[in-house]
Amino acid sequence: MAPEQIAFLIIEILLVMGVLYISVLAITGRKRASTSYLASLLVAAVLAIFLLPIIRAIISMFYLGEAAPYFAFTALIYLVRYLLKPRSGQLIGWDHAILISLIAMVFIVIINYLVQILFGIAIIQL
Repeated sequence: MAPEQIAFLIIEILLVMGVLYISVLAITGRKRASTSYLASLLVAAVLAIFLLPIIRAIISMFYLGEAAPYFAFTALIYLVRYLLKPRSGQLIGWDHAILISLIAMVFIVIINYLVQILFGIAIIQL
């Protein structure tokens, strides 16, 4: 990877962390962010960004065509539901997890598209 790709990837991880935090804040009403919650946001953001290319590679081995975004979205729903907890010991509901995952997935696709159009740099292959 080139240095500018790494820089944009770090910026994208931080932006997705922010989007996940704001969407969880708006949807579930979580008010404060502890260190462990920020760590789980970081893990969720990194996994969300690399989920689509990894699943696309796995799906292409089985010749399933363009099914990768659907599997990645489903995996992101489970990731959000079980990794991001609004309060300790409490899980996010399925409807909230779907909405948060949809917001995150759309944001990731928009960021990658804008970086590719504006700077000509492909961060991840969608």
